Amino acid sequence: MNKETLEKVDYFSGVIRSYILTFLLVMKITEELGSAKALQILQEAVEKQAEIVSEQIKKRVQKNLNLLDSGIESYKVFMSDAGARIQVVEKKDDYAIFAVSRCPFYEALLSVNVDCGHLQGEVCSNLAVPSIEAILKRIDPRFKIEFKSVRRSSEDICLEKISLSETFD
Repeated sequence: MNKETLEKVDYFSGVIRSYILTFLLVMKITEELGSAKALQILQEAVEKQAEIVSEQIKKRVQKNLNLLDSGIESYKVFMSDAGARIQVVEKKDDYAIFAVSRCPFYEALLSVNVDCGHLQGEVCSNLAVPSIEAILKRIDPRFKIEFKSVRRSSEDICLEKISLSETFD
């Protein structure tokens, strides 16, 4: 591929295709093994991914940032690499809230016929958020991620909060 062709490549679509396969695999494993076993296997995979990806992300985040800013920048790297559009909409001393307006997880879920709303929130809270949180916990175990609101339509956004808890888990 020449440089001009590479500039026109739609990486976001490629990321969506990867997540489609992942979600189909998770759905099939859940069907075959049941929810409890599937969630156990998923958690093991999340921890292994965090080991690998956290080192990659740490290399890309500026070293002299305070703890919260390190978490914010790590979240930005993870989500941006996945093709998501994110923006900090609120920041305080101990937390930041992100608006996620373009999300490969959301697009992939629609592609495998997982409806918007509650079920999508369940999939994200059991797959995407634990993955990101496991990476952030390798920076500092006090990091937490929670949904403030889950996207309900194509025009909507998710709001995710990154915070530092006062105690270690």
